[in-house]
Amino acid sequence: MSKSKTRTPEIPMTQSWGRKTEATRLNTLGSLSVIVSAPILLVLNDNALSHFDGSLKRAIQYLSRGVFQNGLLPNLESVLHLPSWTGTLVYTVWVLFQAALYILLPGKTGYGQPTPAGNIHPLEIIANNRYDLASAASAYGFLISFICQIKAHLWPSPQGEPNFSGNFIHDFFVGIELNPRIGKLFDLKCFHIGRIGMLSWPLTNLSFFALQYKTWGHVANSILITNFLQFIFIIDLFINEDWYIRTMDIAHDHFGFSFAWGSSVFLPAFYTIQIQYLAQHPITLSTTNAFFILALGLIGFTIFRGTNHQKDIVKKRDESKDFF
Repeated sequence: MSKSKTRTPEIPMTQSWGRKTEATRLNTLGSLSVIVSAPILLVLNDNALSHFDGSLKRAIQYLSRGVFQNGLLPNLESVLHLPSWTGTLVYTVWVLFQAALYILLPGKTGYGQPTPAGNIHPLEIIANNRYDLASAASAYGFLISFICQIKAHLWPSPQGEPNFSGNFIHDFFVGIELNPRIGKLFDLKCFHIGRIGMLSWPLTNLSFFALQYKTWGHVANSILITNFLQFIFIIDLFINEDWYIRTMDIAHDHFGFSFAWGSSVFLPAFYTIQIQYLAQHPITLSTTNAFFILALGLIGFTIFRGTNHQKDIVKKRDESKDFF
């Protein structure tokens, strides 16, 4: 495929939303800052939760003193966790298992929002090995981002709707293809968000839930409530997956580092911060506080679900009409 054909979609584009066609210096600086700072934040978060009772301030102070006293490299070696063979193997098997389920399990085909080009796409081991797994996941997130960057230039998907800014850093961060695919049905965006990200979230929660019981001999009601509220959200997503693929991030955002690294690393590492902290610092709530927090969480979820259901009704209609 020639370069010109790659950069010029055959379908006329009437773009009213989506990523920018061109990248400014500010876009490039913003993209680069997130790409560089995201892994640093992961390391700080892990060290804060493991050694400083969840305090980022104390973790940063400790690392800063280490740099001044011992130099940058020895200090980095003490806090960085490079991917181990065990962590890499476990994570690779996890990804391949999810890919097999994604391809082989039967299920209905869901359809997302029409894109700018008019396409509609059918669309306690963990806790104990969290550093190794996080390192492997981070390496995987960078790898899949580079692969998608190369793919968009050389083998763009017909439904991918590539959008090039001409700036490698910005394109790497925000992504080039809207819906990159392998074959006709293996949608990389939906797979990484809906399988790698959303399934590693509850597994991480359950692993730290087990860690609290093993460490302290009991399970506090605070971690029970937190797990329950998060599980409701996750289960609802899989029950209503057809609705989820019409939400803004899936329908609008291209698949780049923000999605690939975000779903592989940020989601399971940062969406589970509450559970990670509570596993090592069990808090027993009074009955009144427990019921209040549970009720507040359920009310919040009800509002979230109801408003998104209403928005979905509007999106599926040809014209926006009152339906209240």
